[in-house]
Amino acid sequence: KIYRSIYKVLARAFRFQAFAVLAYDEKNKVYTVQYNRGFHLKGRKEFPGNDELHRLFIKKNEPIVVEEVKETHYNKKTKEIIDLLIKLKVEVLNPLNIKNRTIGLLVLGPKQSKDMYNDEDLMVLRVIGAQAAIAIENAWLFEETKQFAEKLKEEVKVATADLRAANERLKQLDAAKSEFISIASHQLRTPLTIIKGYISMMLEGNFGRLTKQELEPLKKVYLSN
Repeated sequence: KIYRSIYKVLARAFRFQAFAVLAYDEKNKVYTVQYNRGFHLKGRKEFPGNDELHRLFIKKNEPIVVEEVKETHYNKKTKEIIDLLIKLKVEVLNPLNIKNRTIGLLVLGPKQSKDMYNDEDLMVLRVIGAQAAIAIENAWLFEETKQFAEKLKEEVKVATADLRAANERLKQLDAAKSEFISIASHQLRTPLTIIKGYISMMLEGNFGRLTKQELEPLKKVYLSN
């Protein structure tokens, strides 16, 4: 929506034949196409930066008029990129700068009237470019925040599912533990019942008289079971 809005404003002002927005990757010094209306790029999405043009124009927030740059700064350092811009029918590049940081470029093709871009056009472009840079970066930050929120939501969803699965597993383990204790208790109770029965018979004298020393520990065993 931001790109379309900028396109409509500039199209009304300059009535050009083509327009594009490029984002700048400062680390890799590469420009990537974010929006294109009218340029025949044949599927190309990336363009190399140029240190010479960046130093002379883009860093200083100065628009690059391709024909003028060809006449004044056409050399070994700039030849390749200038030739590419001419081939793509690019007439003006306007930096998208925020403070001392470049976030991209506005790219303008020829006017429908075939007139050159004059000083007044470039002044208007500088003003719109400064506002566009802020609007675009805010949109990128909003999109980044939105994507982070979606990612976080998905991670919470996965973590919740994992917790539910773990809770279900714990329930199963608890049930298995209870069943084991029940079985173990039953298995232990049977021999203990037999032992208790024999001790009872011994205390009653069925196997002969017991001394006091023998009776005391047997009573304790009997009562503890």
